[in-house]
Amino acid sequence: MEKRGSTMFSHRYCAFGYWWLRDLRGKVLCLFSFYMGVLDSNVAELWDIRRAVVFCQSNLSLQGRNISVVSDSKVAVSWVNNSDFGNITQTNSIMDIRNIINSIGGMAIFDHGIFISFADCLAKMVASTSGDLIEWEEF
Repeated sequence: MEKRGSTMFSHRYCAFGYWWLRDLRGKVLCLFSFYMGVLDSNVAELWDIRRAVVFCQSNLSLQGRNISVVSDSKVAVSWVNNSDFGNITQTNSIMDIRNIINSIGGMAIFDHGIFISFADCLAKMVASTSGDLIEWEEF
């Protein structure tokens, strides 16, 4: 599961979230895009990671699979992996994510993002819809 955000007008704030689910071969199985408001980009990343792991936990077709959450936010990944104290205002979200990741046997990893400009472009393209866009392909 890879999550990318789109910054609008500032390098510090994130307005749109975009993430996708890929199998081990790299085939995209599911795409998500949504408006989340203008937030600090690390907090927005954390909220998106939580949304992704809640989706994985609730989706029956993903149970028993090895899930890796890949994020381009080194800060958010360090909060989730307990390698940094984290943002005190986001303690509940951080603990939820840790518990869900442990329950599904997943992990969160940092990736600087080869496809970041592609994801930003896609997120900006759906800016006018401001709703969830979900595409699912059976495998």
